[in-house]
Amino acid sequence: MEIRFWTNQSGQSPVEKFIEQLPEKTKVRVLTFHLKNLEQEGLKYRTTQHMEKLKGYDLYEIKERSSNLFLRLFLTIDRETAWILHIFKKEKNFTPKKEIKTALSRKKSLN
Repeated sequence: MEIRFWTNQSGQSPVEKFIEQLPEKTKVRVLTFHLKNLEQEGLKYRTTQHMEKLKGYDLYEIKERSSNLFLRLFLTIDRETAWILHIFKKEKNFTPKKEIKTALSRKKSLN
């Protein structure tokens, strides 16, 4: 499966920028564990404890916990491409609607 990062109209990827600013250990885990496994396993990766379908939305969520840092990556799958739409630090027991809205807005702009 091909991994692509959503980019804005000026060609910048807020997701890649966010990942670059993470502590090195967390950055490596996101890039070389989660995204590499998604690339190699495709939709089979969603059967792991790290990825699941976001209930009520056409989005998937990858969960990362590194020390006291909880991250969520939102993505969508289009044929053989996984589009990484949004990433954020999860600070509460629920996912804020604004984070879901950001991912959905970016997903809509892919079409």
